Amino acid sequence: MQAIRSLVMMWKYPRMVAWFLIVTALYLLGRLAFAKAQVIPYFIEFQPYIVIVPLAGAFWGPAGVWGALAGSLIGDALLAMWGPLTFFRGAGLFLFALSAQRLWSCFRRDEVIMPEWTQAVRFMTVALPGCFISASWPAWGAEWLKIYPFPYFGSLIVLNHVVFCTLLGPVLYGFAAREIVPHVGTWYDVMADGGVGEGLSGAGALVVFASGLGAYLAGLFAAWIFYGAWPTRSTVLGIASGGAVVISVLPILLLQVVGAFWGQGRSADAQGLAQSGR
Repeated sequence: MQAIRSLVMMWKYPRMVAWFLIVTALYLLGRLAFAKAQVIPYFIEFQPYIVIVPLAGAFWGPAGVWGALAGSLIGDALLAMWGPLTFFRGAGLFLFALSAQRLWSCFRRDEVIMPEWTQAVRFMTVALPGCFISASWPAWGAEWLKIYPFPYFGSLIVLNHVVFCTLLGPVLYGFAAREIVPHVGTWYDVMADGGVGEGLSGAGALVVFASGLGAYLAGLFAAWIFYGAWPTRSTVLGIASGGAVVISVLPILLLQVVGAFWGQGRSADAQGLAQSGR
């Protein structure tokens, strides 16, 4: 699969490694800046910087994906948050960036100057599924490990991610597209032989959207139907909804992985080049 190949092959390109280090550093700086602003101490942070993840995934592809994962793992170690949920947080952010990278492959990227409303729609298209993906993994882990109920834990993360991606994302996306990308390029400019030709298929995009939102909704409704739990229901550390939530959400989490790596045909860029005869 070309998507997997690009994640491995990126390490042979010095510019990709440099972008990986930059993304990791930016994410860590964001975490350190808001280290004291924790919604649930040692478990959930206030994260305006989350917008870095889909931006990096879209523009710098594999470097952004690995950078999001590294920032999550290193940040947990630096902020004394390393624990059972570290893997689930890292997996969620990895798939957040990867889903943004893959959905962005559906667009033409030579259209640098676009109306602001187009930039907003494009960014939210690639970012919104990841907001739910990155929430459902740690929420499922919290439920499975009996730390906090899925609805409570997941809803706090979703709220943070959707709010800040909506408020900050389109502005930063437009700025990056106009002021940064024309000068430094994207991963498509670097990895000409690393999987650029493969875009996300329509079925793959549908799976990403459906499984991203579906995992979160499945957790909410399973908790409500079987246990009467809801996001607004007060809870304390060590309380979980029940096994039905774990069982209901797990298959959809696996479907998220399938959707993120699902590819078919050529990217929108490759199609555009072929049609123009270049």
